[in-house]
Amino acid sequence: GSILVIVANLIPDGERREAPNDPLELLTAFPAGLTTQEVAQLLTRGNDAPDRVEAEVAMLRLVADGAATRTPLGDDALWKRA
Repeated sequence: GSILVIVANLIPDGERREAPNDPLELLTAFPAGLTTQEVAQLLTRGNDAPDRVEAEVAMLRLVADGAATRTPLGDDALWKRA
């Protein structure tokens, strides 16, 4: 949250993107990968709280479909487009 506010203030005429309907869009936009917490933050709409469990479930669906990969990373994971 607060990091996004700071960036928004630094680029006041920047275009704000809404949370994607398809989480695969995130992995396309961030080819180096994202952690589960980052995915949760980027999928958050409005002032809702990030939902890490929901983000992980969405990413696991992509892995099951063969669209993404999961690399264990401490108590989290790094998700990339397959």
